[in-house]
Amino acid sequence: MNIPPWRQVLIHIALAAATVLSLCAIGWVVMDSVVMPHVARSGWAVVVVPDISGLSGDQATRKLVDLGLEPTIDPERRRADRIGPDLVALQRPAAGDSVKKGHVVRIWLSAGATTVPVPDLQGQDSTEALTHVQEAGLLVSGSDYVTSG
Repeated sequence: MNIPPWRQVLIHIALAAATVLSLCAIGWVVMDSVVMPHVARSGWAVVVVPDISGLSGDQATRKLVDLGLEPTIDPERRRADRIGPDLVALQRPAAGDSVKKGHVVRIWLSAGATTVPVPDLQGQDSTEALTHVQEAGLLVSGSDYVTSG
């Protein structure tokens, strides 16, 4: 029986693919059952990332260094209405994550709350004043009426 050359090429490609897949499977088994257990037993130190939100950059850095982590303060400041300026507003990895000792923890400090000028509302009725306050991006939580005389 004479096999055409194009079929011989397909058979060789199929055999090569089966060989590669077999080698990958053997490699996977060796990694999973021999190498990784050895690495796990060698004892990479794992650290739980602490919550450093609200701390100053120096305090957060010291706390992370004391745990064997590598802090990096990002030069970009983040807007944080509830956190004062120059305090930690965001961290990655997040608090509670488990990481290898020496892992980099990225820190963003707060730029503080955004401020806007309060519009002059003298002489305006309540509807007009409320409109100007909302246009300035402010919220009204309550109002008191005072009569002038």
